[in-house]
Amino acid sequence: MFKTYEAMMGILTDQMCAILGEHGIGFKKDGVEKNLDCYGKNKASLLDLLRKHPKWNDDVLGIVFEAGGIRQRNQTKIDSLRIELEAIANEVFEKNAAKHVGYDVSEFIHALCILCNENPFISGSSTVDHVGKLTDVDCEIGERTSRVIDKLCKAYDIDKHADYIAVFAPLADALNPISISHKAVLSLHPCDFLRMSAGDGWDSHFRLGTHDNRGNLIAGTLGYMNDAVSMVFYTVEETAKTPYYEAHKANSQIFSYSNGALHQSRLYPNYTDEAAQTIYRNIVQNVIAECLGEPNLWRLLKPGYANDAIFKTDYPLYQCDDYADKKYGARSSLLKTKHPKGFLGAQQRFVIGNVAYCVRCGNKIIDKHRLHCNACVGRS
Repeated sequence: MFKTYEAMMGILTDQMCAILGEHGIGFKKDGVEKNLDCYGKNKASLLDLLRKHPKWNDDVLGIVFEAGGIRQRNQTKIDSLRIELEAIANEVFEKNAAKHVGYDVSEFIHALCILCNENPFISGSSTVDHVGKLTDVDCEIGERTSRVIDKLCKAYDIDKHADYIAVFAPLADALNPISISHKAVLSLHPCDFLRMSAGDGWDSHFRLGTHDNRGNLIAGTLGYMNDAVSMVFYTVEETAKTPYYEAHKANSQIFSYSNGALHQSRLYPNYTDEAAQTIYRNIVQNVIAECLGEPNLWRLLKPGYANDAIFKTDYPLYQCDDYADKKYGARSSLLKTKHPKGFLGAQQRFVIGNVAYCVRCGNKIIDKHRLHCNACVGRS
């Protein structure tokens, strides 16, 4: 834990200077501090939010997940929550007896029991047949089990009960275990933004590189670092030690969060890996919901919807289609308790990216290909 804000900034300055020096990028302390001052002011709210998580590590300015089961399936917990949901169903059926003429609450409960003993995704035709015959609710093999339960509850107005979300949200989590093969970090550390493309056998146009081998969007590393919404999520080998920003990353991805809206940008190195995308999104959604003290219920928006409805990328560093274009797998999701209608108002959209400052003199960077302003290019 940093003793003071000033102590934190002093350590971060030294760490950033070391990274820049390692990559042969000319800098002065004033230029580095100008970026960190912007970072400190803009990231303050996001830092405060993530610090509420039980796995927060102030030394790395991030949340660290060890390889293995992040969230294990707990059948005892599932059964306990199922019983609570059955009690709600009994209450709703009794209250709405006239509306549900011809239906027996025992059929609903039987279907719920079947679903609560299923895999995270419907795995067999017998489940499809039994649920359909008992309740007239359609489901199909491969459909997420928790979504079928939600659909079932909505068919009988159980979702309108005041306690429904408080029971269904943890049940949905319990039915959807999360497991990863690498150590994972959700970071707000400035050096993780600088080294977001330090891949294990891969790099990207954000790479710091050396001299003539730098990425053509390296100013974007500072742009992400200096905004109010962006976090770096990445995975490293299980044996990796701190500082994690020095480790080569198996995967790396920017997430941006504001006011109940989460945007998941392009996954590096393989944006077509939908399984990894889903796991990483589930992890970050769970983190945000837990830090907010809200039920972990999100609405995943259709690909391509995000660009107009969720965020803006006004700053010139971000005139690149990695972030929003659906062909790169970018997705946005909304926390249901904050956005029950499933969309954001125009005034709620947030900006990804911010001004980047020359690491030598502290003036604004205009050219997204460099970490220097035009006046400082070529200086030793």
